[in-house]
Amino acid sequence: MVSEVYLIRHATAEPTRIGQNDSDRNLTATGIAEVTQVADCLQALGIVIDVIRCSPLARAQQTAQIIAHHYALPMTIDQRLAPGFDYSIVQNYAHSRLHRSIAFVAHQPDLAWIVWSATGVQHEFACAGIVRLEPATPRWRLAFALAPYTQERIVAGQNDPWTEVTRLGEPLDG
Repeated sequence: MVSEVYLIRHATAEPTRIGQNDSDRNLTATGIAEVTQVADCLQALGIVIDVIRCSPLARAQQTAQIIAHHYALPMTIDQRLAPGFDYSIVQNYAHSRLHRSIAFVAHQPDLAWIVWSATGVQHEFACAGIVRLEPATPRWRLAFALAPYTQERIVAGQNDPWTEVTRLGEPLDG
């Protein structure tokens, strides 16, 4: 069974232009820097990701590609992670015996709804926000949530990265 699920919101994307399909919005330069920081933060924490799945929308694909590149992993586009992505998909993957950890790159408000459905904890995702869920009984446990400002502190390496998670990470319910 999967022991770690990472939910990652896509990084900052360009605003929708008149006549542009929302699914075609790309990451901005800021968004590219944010997702590079996400990947650096995950690696600073020593987090191993076995599988990266993402929404088919351009901004989620670009976010997942940057993380996948840092991990030298392929990423898989999954149509079910488009807006409307729900907790049942996470549950289905969580029962896989092939992987220890999986990262999903998707959108708000779906990610917040999944966290609430899995844990009963309300959490709003900033662009490029990360949440780690771990199996617990009877529900999942929100192990940590890392907003970009916390990721920045971890990547800066001023202290032990796990100390930063404990000190600056948003709700730790365990």
